[in-house]
Amino acid sequence: MSHLTSAQIITDSITPYGPTTRLTSIYVVFPKMILGERNRHRGFSLSDRSSRAVPPEKLIQEVRNDPAMPAKFRRRTKGMGGGEELTGEELSKAKDTWVISADEACISAEDLLKHDLAKEIINRPLDPYIRMHSLMTATRDVWLNFFGLRLDSGADPTIQVLAQKCFEAYKQSTPQTLHPGQWHLPFINENDWAILNEGKPIPECGPGFVINHPALRLSAARCAHLSYNDLETGQRMTIDRALTIYDKLVGSQPIHASPLEHQATPDKWYGYKNIYDHVNGRGFWENPHQHGNLHGWRQFRKMIPNEAVAPLPDGYEL
Repeated sequence: MSHLTSAQIITDSITPYGPTTRLTSIYVVFPKMILGERNRHRGFSLSDRSSRAVPPEKLIQEVRNDPAMPAKFRRRTKGMGGGEELTGEELSKAKDTWVISADEACISAEDLLKHDLAKEIINRPLDPYIRMHSLMTATRDVWLNFFGLRLDSGADPTIQVLAQKCFEAYKQSTPQTLHPGQWHLPFINENDWAILNEGKPIPECGPGFVINHPALRLSAARCAHLSYNDLETGQRMTIDRALTIYDKLVGSQPIHASPLEHQATPDKWYGYKNIYDHVNGRGFWENPHQHGNLHGWRQFRKMIPNEAVAPLPDGYEL
């Protein structure tokens, strides 16, 4: 039994305009108990496994086989956090108690399962003992802020382990330089690219064209698939299946656009707009309105009409 936290670089890119534009997508697995702390870092684009989507039978088996648990068991102390770590027999007893509580949660979920309730109800007792599968995408400064706060000795030990895994992967990775018109596309491999585009680059953004390119739709659909399953299963998804999922994401109202936040192409940087900018050392981006949370990049989501405006359901008026 362990907390089994992991981090894997999926796509790592950078523009010609400097190190702050490094854009990195990391696939992580971590205990759901720290999800709230992770979500405080609002600069990330996220695609997370959902307790509303995964079959209860699968999560019950996961918890029974290897429940997620805290990275450290520490003594109670004043204020936030904990004191010294438990060791020896005390530590063993604390872990045993945690495992017993996880097993009791499984029993509760199985009882709810007998009533044919929705996944969103049955899976909730399991939340403290399951793991998130998540794609986290951000530019350099967002990652550095995450590392600075969560590698600190005062951080929760469980999220500290997540930060350590991400930091190790980030430090060992070398980003690929992309130019405007080339795309950061998580979950697109060489075989996919050969089938979808015959090895040719996606043309630069044009009205009504690039948002329909199958490589973009496939990447978005595989990001969306993390709601239901893990990385390996998503990678096996057929292209036809992925394009069907994409159509469900953006083909009706309300649009479900968060899986489209991970794909991006470098924006064009112009050194100076006029002599005053030159004096003050300022330049400008061509399409800053399309950056969203990705500094220096044109985010796929921002190319979709009405991506941030969900119409009110029938019966609701302002």
